[in-house]
Amino acid sequence: MLNRRISYRLKQQGFSLIEVLISLIISSIVFLAIITLYPILTQQIHRLYQTYHLDIVARQFLLMLEKDARRSGYCFGECVGVALKISEKSGEAEHSCIRLIYDYNLDGKWEKAKDETSDFFIYRMHRGMLEIHRSGIDCEGQGWINLFDPKQIVVSQFALKEVTMGNKRFLTVYLSLFPRTYPDLLREYKLKIYLRNQSI
Repeated sequence: MLNRRISYRLKQQGFSLIEVLISLIISSIVFLAIITLYPILTQQIHRLYQTYHLDIVARQFLLMLEKDARRSGYCFGECVGVALKISEKSGEAEHSCIRLIYDYNLDGKWEKAKDETSDFFIYRMHRGMLEIHRSGIDCEGQGWINLFDPKQIVVSQFALKEVTMGNKRFLTVYLSLFPRTYPDLLREYKLKIYLRNQSI
């Protein structure tokens, strides 16, 4: 009686063939959807990044230009010359270059130098790029530095206009640019700068 064998009968169940086939079909559909959506999602993320990057570099440039424009005309002593001049490089759009002068090194005069101590700040548009020059006197010549990577960003408009309101002078800046890989992501900026050292 003690040696009696106890047997347990468990009913074993698994997936039927139809259930396996249905699960494979559903998995395949999900996998195909992921494969189809992944490139689209990646492209959208890349476009968003390009828009964000474009906005960052454009605002950095506008802040730099605004800083120099607000300081233009400042002199610690007696300076001679025109502190702000709008023109253009030959062959480029009208009013697409600006020369700003202020007493950067506080020596009481406006001087052109060949290094970072120059009192001259010149910004121009040239062949779809924005460039700066510190040791020049006009919008021509050599030694210009690109402000943006020309392989990534194309500038379609850089225009400047000086406006007088009452006894105050303002500089209006128009900037349009887009990523080279996505020309449809054109961004336009307009900035109005009070020229505090150049009142009428």
